Amino acid sequence: MEKEAIVVKSPNVTHAVVKITPDHAMKLLEGNTHNRPIRDGHVAKLARAMTEGRWRLNGTTIVVSKTGKVLDGQHRLWACVEAGVPFQTVLITGVEDDAFTTLGDQLARIGSDLFAYYGVRNHKVVAPAVTLMYFYDNHNLAQMESAKKQPSQDELYSLFRTSHPALEDIAGECNAYRHLLSPSIVAFFKYVFGQVDPEKAATFFDQLLYGVGSKGDKLPVYQLRRRLELDRTSKAKLPRQEKLALIIKAWNLHLVGASCSALRHASKEEFPDIRKAA
Repeated sequence: MEKEAIVVKSPNVTHAVVKITPDHAMKLLEGNTHNRPIRDGHVAKLARAMTEGRWRLNGTTIVVSKTGKVLDGQHRLWACVEAGVPFQTVLITGVEDDAFTTLGDQLARIGSDLFAYYGVRNHKVVAPAVTLMYFYDNHNLAQMESAKKQPSQDELYSLFRTSHPALEDIAGECNAYRHLLSPSIVAFFKYVFGQVDPEKAATFFDQLLYGVGSKGDKLPVYQLRRRLELDRTSKAKLPRQEKLALIIKAWNLHLVGASCSALRHASKEEFPDIRKAA
């Protein structure tokens, strides 16, 4: 029979569930003289959760040393200041200053963990595909590298469940393309192109997977597949944004039945929009 946990009381360490206001957060941060550099993107995600009412009391703690240093939780405090709204948390005070060296050893959650928790099939493909959908719906794909615009896990899961649950089924079809593209990228474009024109989308991805032969070398999908095959064997890999742009360009040409002898996207070139009608 397992023994119950032993409760050890410390006269110096206190803990309580509190509501931290922006003013209180700022006062705590005044003693934050030694800590990790602030990650603006992470602060922005937390601030959105607080502003939109999605923040929950989840057991994570704000840890303050006996000399007033914030040992853990600075990003949540900065988010509170940025959002301008209070949030509930567990506040622990009175720990030794050198306890900072033992904090942050938890295994960081990856984007697909929440999807796995809720039993989403093919969650490792679905979660990054939904990230693409998030930028497609809310910003644009060209802004995917912006740290401040990165979505939180709960934003992604909410978007998936409320707007794009069909990605779960599509994701299961995409591992066959792994030799050319990430299955999550294929899932995203299969879903979006299929909403524009299901028949042309099916032809596009069949040609991408199986090829079109040398006589079809003027077809945009032929040129796309050729670029992706060259990238697979090249030491200098195509950046993700360039791959996305090439796929969109090939689709736009395919949709209107146009041909091309080459497929390129210059870094200074404007990022293409996905064509939604022939």
